[in-house]
This record gives sequence, C-alpha cells and structure tokens, in this order.
Amino acid sequence: MRVLAVGCVHGHWQRIVDEVNRQQQAGTPVDLILACGDGKTFRSKFDMNYTAIPPRYRNMESFHELYNGGISLPVPCIYIGGNHDASLFLYELPYGGWIAPNVYYLGHASAVDYVLGDRHVRIGGVSGIYKRYDIGKGHNEQPPFDQDALRSVYHHRQSDFTWLQSAMAKQPPLSTICLSHDWPSCMPAAIEPRLLPMRVREEAQAGQLGSDLSNELVNALAQGQIRTLGDVRWYSAHMHFRGDMTIRKEGLGNDVVFVGLGKDMEPNGFEIIEIPDDTCRESLQNLSDSIPDVMPTDKNLFFAACLPVTPDPLTKTCVAEERKWYPVAPFSRRFDPETFRDNPQTVALCDQTGLPLPYNVIDGCDMQMQRGRAVLSARQRARTVDACAFQEALDCCGEGVTYSHFDRLE
Repeated sequence: MRVLAVGCVHGHWQRIVDEVNRQQQAGTPVDLILACGDGKTFRSKFDMNYTAIPPRYRNMESFHELYNGGISLPVPCIYIGGNHDASLFLYELPYGGWIAPNVYYLGHASAVDYVLGDRHVRIGGVSGIYKRYDIGKGHNEQPPFDQDALRSVYHHRQSDFTWLQSAMAKQPPLSTICLSHDWPSCMPAAIEPRLLPMRVREEAQAGQLGSDLSNELVNALAQGQIRTLGDVRWYSAHMHFRGDMTIRKEGLGNDVVFVGLGKDMEPNGFEIIEIPDDTCRESLQNLSDSIPDVMPTDKNLFFAACLPVTPDPLTKTCVAEERKWYPVAPFSRRFDPETFRDNPQTVALCDQTGLPLPYNVIDGCDMQMQRGRAVLSARQRARTVDACAFQEALDCCGEGVTYSHFDRLE
C-alpha cells in the first residue's frame, strides 16, 4: 500500500491530482492521500467571506472544482483542517464527513482504520492550530462569525485531544499514522537552530512554537499510554519547511517518527509512505464499506473510530447509496452563507448515535432564537427590515415565533 502524505495544500488540489496521475504512469500507483490542511475549501466565492485568510490573499483556487465534479481525485483522501480553510463550511461537520467526492474530513479530531483481517492501520488526525487561551473552551462559536470566531473555530481544544486519545487507544493496530496541521511543540524546539528558518528560530528556541496538546499525544504514544504494534508516523504542515525528528520510545511505547512537510506540493511538501502489502492491501475498503462506531460517554465529548467489520453485500449496497454525493450548498450567486444550513451528514450521525448537534443549544438559548437573531443581525435590527425580510426570519425560526421574541433578544 502506497500513501501520499501532503503538507499545506493552499487550494492546489489539481497539483495533487497531477502527482497521483504521475505516480500511476510511473507504475507506482498511490492508494490513499493524507492531506494536512489549508485546503482553501471554498465551495463558492461566498465561502471566502468566512475565512481567516487576509483579503488580499483570498482566491478560489481549485477546491470548488473538486466539490462540483470538475476535477476528481482518483483515490480516497483523508483531510484535516488548517487555519486557511472555509470556517463556516467545516463548522457544519464537527464530527467529520465528506466535503467533496473522495475527500473525507476528520472533523475537529477523530481516527479511522483501514482493516485487513485482524490487522489494520489507524489514521488519527486533529484539525486547526494551537492557541493557549482557547484550549479550555468549548466549540461554541455561532454563525454569522465575527473576526474572533473566524479564528477561534479552528483553535485546538483540550476536549478534542481527550476523545482522540480514547479513539486512538482502541484495539492496538499494527501501524499508526497521525496527522496534525500545527506541529507538536517538542519538534521545532528539538531541531538545530541553524536548520530552522529565521522567521521561526526565536520562537522555537523559546519553546513558543507548535501545539502543547499535540505534544501530549506524542508523549502518550512514545510512553505506551496509547498502545500500537508498530512505530508511529506523524505528519504536520503549517510551518512551510521540512523537519524530521524521531521521539524514541519509553518502556512499552513506540518510536514516533515525525515529518514536518512543506507546502504547495513542492519537493519538500509531500512524501510517499510504503506500507507492506501483506499488512493492509485491502484495507482501503474500510473507508467505503464500514460505518463509524461513535460512542458518546460524555455529551460534552465524543469518540469516533472505524472499527474492524466484515460487511455483507446488503451493507455494501446501503453504504454505497449513503455515499452518493449531493452538494449541500448551491452555486447560485444569490446564496447567502448567513442563512446557516444544518449539514445532513452531521444531523444523520447525531440522530443515529444520540450525540448533540453542537450548534443546537448554546448557553441554554434555543437555537431557533439564535438563528432568528443571526438573520436579523445580518440585516441590522428587527425594526429596520422590510416585511419580506422579517417574514423570512420568522420562517427560519419555525412556527409560533412572534416579533416580541426578537424584540426581547435585540
């Protein structure tokens, strides 16, 4: 099995397609793609209003072509979010889901398995970057996002890593691959300063670069708190330079081989991973033929992992039907992203597992009132909108909602 690990995508999905095709023509086909974020996941120009990218650097690139079928990835891709993505779009899928044909987003953090018999390779990932002041908060941002929420929505939370460790610890796999957009903080600090770019050298020497939460996960793997049956490979992006480190195992742990990747499919921006065929040659079927088993033990946390299964023909047929691609957002120029849509993948997952919709109740306020407020705030105040716009706001909130509800909110 050959896996293509990619650093910061920066919207250049066509370059990934070209590299996969080049490998195919060279007789060394790629079976799976792992992308470490900054994909500029803009479905339309409206999504560019909901990104932390400075306006002068905002451009559509090629994700929208991937989304609407203009281009296609020939093999599955597992994707984690970065800090240069469509914040509103990825917000719809906090537990993960398909963001384009053949592109599976891991959500805030989760793990998926590729299985062959009693062996499998586990791929765990965490999206976003580390900011110390947000680690203790919940994911409580609400659209329409202000400038602070556009950034905090992709910041690491302690709760993400708590359930990710639980997901990673289930049924020790033969091989483990971890993905993060931000580097674990121990990695840049351990690299010789002369090998670091000048722009990050001072921060790295002061221990202020990278994610302390990712570092805790690295230590858990190296010390054996999370058991695997082989060494762990860890890929990160974000820093835009190549960095290689190995964290040696302690006791019953495993070596963690870290690779920091560059950007834009440059020579230092991707790597081919070779996994022996007898380990998981058929394990790619797991992504399409198995259903994630999500086990909520705490309504404030969730655990997501694909467990080993042997699907029967009926299951394969049902899953194939569920995987049919239906774009959620239309491509009309009149599309208004402030009219927030529940993503059907998240709704279905929550209905099946009992997980809460993360944007359903915030601080005890009913989401219908929140949506009404969002709609009205986007058009100034309730008293200033015309009759049609106000009726549209009421329709968003359901039956029985009157003007007085909004008057109290405002």
